[in-house]
Amino acid sequence: MSTPHLSRAEARAHMESAIITAGREQLVSRGAANLSLREVARSIGVVSSAVYRYVSSRDELLTLLVVDAYSSLADHAESRIDGTGAATDRFRRLAFGMREWALDHREQWALLYGSPVPGYSAPADRTTGPGTRVIRLFLESIPSDVDAPEPSSGFAAQIRPELETLGVAASPTQTAFCIEAWGSIVGCISMEIFGQLGPAMEGLGEEIMSRTVDSLTRRLGQG
Repeated sequence: MSTPHLSRAEARAHMESAIITAGREQLVSRGAANLSLREVARSIGVVSSAVYRYVSSRDELLTLLVVDAYSSLADHAESRIDGTGAATDRFRRLAFGMREWALDHREQWALLYGSPVPGYSAPADRTTGPGTRVIRLFLESIPSDVDAPEPSSGFAAQIRPELETLGVAASPTQTAFCIEAWGSIVGCISMEIFGQLGPAMEGLGEEIMSRTVDSLTRRLGQG
């Protein structure tokens, strides 16, 4: 891959983009546990040593793909809202935006929310920021009068530093509801993506998702 007219920074960005694209293709053809840097090099037309200058290991490639997937999901979710409107509308748009992205990026969804890749542990310093972008959008859409029980003092103490990291002014009750809603939405999407609804329910993913979101938004108060 020759890039004679690019600066060093541009050449690095160009190569990393090619590596990520090849990695995405491998998620489809080989699965996350079987990623191969040699195959990445072959697919983009360079020698293996050229790839290793940018990505040192399979785990490094996985991290790039995790960050890429989280960022792509968050970008799509953000595109579904405009910062205005009722809390229920924003919440619904975010939830269905997640489902839209998952249906179009099944292998990337599986990388984020499927079975852990054996031997791989995502580095928090690189993945937490991208991985919490959508959660933050949900948290910002939950009004203070949300219909949810107040969490325990232990929960409140545990979650306070996490909220400071996110930079969101939310109460423990709002946060507890957000975690509950997040689990319901991710679980609902995953059941559809991974075929866990069974053949009798195949094709009903949208209706099941709508019922789940309706149930959650009824508790959002007047925000």
